[in-house]
Amino acid sequence: MQQTAEIVYLPRAPLVACECEWPGDHGRPFHFHVYPKTTTFIRAEAVFVFASRIGQTMRFAPLYVGQTADLRAVMAELAAMADVWPAAEELGFDTVHVHYEHSERRRLSIRAELLRSLKPVLNRDILRADIPPQAVTGAIPGAVW
Repeated sequence: MQQTAEIVYLPRAPLVACECEWPGDHGRPFHFHVYPKTTTFIRAEAVFVFASRIGQTMRFAPLYVGQTADLRAVMAELAAMADVWPAAEELGFDTVHVHYEHSERRRLSIRAELLRSLKPVLNRDILRADIPPQAVTGAIPGAVW
C-alpha cells in the first residue's frame, strides 16, 4: 500500500499584518502571527487569540484564547456559532493571532498559560472551571507588536 503525504502550505509573509508576543503566566513571551479576522486559514495545528486592536496603535486586547489541531475547521465552526464570534465582534474583534504548534500537549500548555496571564473576557467560563482561582488574579497585559 502506497502512502501519500499531505502537503500543507503555511501563509507567507504578505498575508501577515504583523507579529506580536503574548506573555505567558511566568512572563515568558509566545510569538504570534497577526491576521485580519477575514483570513481563510489553512489546516494547521495552532494556539490562537481573538483580539481587538486598541485604537490606531499596534497594541491588542485579548478576547478569546483557543487551541486546535485544525485551524481552518475551528475558525469556520466559531464563525458559524451564535456565541463566541458575535460576542467577540461586539467587543471589537478584528484580528486573529496564531502561534503554530504541532504538539497537542504543548498547545494545551501554552493555552493554559495564556488563559492565566491574559484572562480573556470570552474565556470566563473556562477560567472558572479549569484554572485555580489564585491563578486568575491581576491585570490584563496587552500584546505589543
